[in-house]
Amino acid sequence: MLGFFVNSTTDLYRKIRAMNQGNFSKYIELAFHTVIHSLNWIAGMLAGLLLLPIYSKELSVAEYGALDLSQQLSGLVRSVFASAFTYSIAKFYHSAVSVKEKGEAIWTNAISLSTLGICLCGMFVLFNDSLTMTLYGRKEYASFAFLTTLSLAVDFCNMGFSSQFLVEKKSLIFVCLAVLRLLIAIALNLFFLLSLKLGGNGMLLGGLISSGIVTAVSIVICFNKFSFRFNPKLARDMFRAGYPMIPATCLALFLHQGDRFFLSHYKGLDSLGFFTMAVQFPSQLNALLLTSFNQVWINNYLHDSQVRTSSENYIAKSAAFFMAFYLGCQALLCVFIPLIFASLVDDKFQESLSQVPVVSLAFCVHAVYIFLTTSGFQTGKFLPLTLSYLVACCTKIGIYLFFRDSGVFLPSVSMLVSYAVFVTCCYVFYRRSNNNQVDLRIHLLQFLIFFAVVFGIGPQGSAELSLSNAIYLLCWSLVIPALMVLPLGLFLKMRPLRHG
Repeated sequence: MLGFFVNSTTDLYRKIRAMNQGNFSKYIELAFHTVIHSLNWIAGMLAGLLLLPIYSKELSVAEYGALDLSQQLSGLVRSVFASAFTYSIAKFYHSAVSVKEKGEAIWTNAISLSTLGICLCGMFVLFNDSLTMTLYGRKEYASFAFLTTLSLAVDFCNMGFSSQFLVEKKSLIFVCLAVLRLLIAIALNLFFLLSLKLGGNGMLLGGLISSGIVTAVSIVICFNKFSFRFNPKLARDMFRAGYPMIPATCLALFLHQGDRFFLSHYKGLDSLGFFTMAVQFPSQLNALLLTSFNQVWINNYLHDSQVRTSSENYIAKSAAFFMAFYLGCQALLCVFIPLIFASLVDDKFQESLSQVPVVSLAFCVHAVYIFLTTSGFQTGKFLPLTLSYLVACCTKIGIYLFFRDSGVFLPSVSMLVSYAVFVTCCYVFYRRSNNNQVDLRIHLLQFLIFFAVVFGIGPQGSAELSLSNAIYLLCWSLVIPALMVLPLGLFLKMRPLRHG
């Protein structure tokens, strides 16, 4: 078995070395910009880990759940209304011929999003009491709703002006501003939490101020680079190009965040707090890897004609390499999670620990959709994606309607099942239109290895600080990456792959 593994991986290495440097440069660029974007999430993840003992101690379980609801509401509204412009800015920027036209696209996108954010903020402020009771079910959280609304307006402005760094592939500036925002938020959060004892309100206030500062810096950079030009017709064209994404985005956010709202309604903020902690680490890893990769993937593939017209199967190879790395990282997290919880999380959140492996598997299943739907984004065929989200959302609703009295695993199982349904629908609906289908043999073996490691031969590690546990964790840290390379050595050939 060892010789078979060595021969497979050696063959894979030789094939990679033999690849034409010009073709391989596309993968290098994709990986490079992904890594740069990931620095933002790495900084956030490290800060979150270091400060988690303070946050989990200073905040009650209910407050922790309420803060998560605030973040989900902000993300829901921001993504739904901004999705049309976020998708279309890259299209109009790359189709522009002159610097003047490129600047016009950036300014039009930024002003449109900022105006939309301010209008939404004003509307939410007028109905703050109703929003509070609908979201939290308690009047004492009115300040949470108000600060969330203000943060939403600032986030719209920041999203609009930071798009210039994404479309220009200035990843380093984007990351530097994101890290600056993070550092300011951390300093303010600690001051408001520890000195002023503002609890969750302090966390929201710190985020609001830090976002405002970074947004101001982005506006100054935009003024220095491009002359101010706002084109109402271009704004309408951007919306027309991207508005089909709005229904899909609404359903996507319900699929990702619906568990929070169901838990808040059926089981209360405490249950939500436990689930939020269970999702904490897998979601941070997902943001670190998948979110950064997706931002670069969309910009590089969908709007780069040299990549799209490549004779090799760029999608299949990228999917195989990325999923091997992603699954390996999530598997390692599941092995280390007891030690992480013991070191960083307050004891009152121990009920969350058992849900983490199921949540990690759910995120892994969901990650495959990016490669299954690439052709749909390229051709503007969003209806299959919308239908996939619709079927998955109906599945999630059905789970909560029929099993809402189930135990602690309900939200994590609901997350896994609904993601599996979504990815299956994406494969079925996009199979005919996707000329660069991923090789499902590779991913099937990758998932079998993940399942065997996490739920079978590699159970969760121990929380004890001992030599035997250290050796156990070290061994799995070496074995898991090696196992994830095995499917690539078996199936991945450096030529166009067969359809799955």
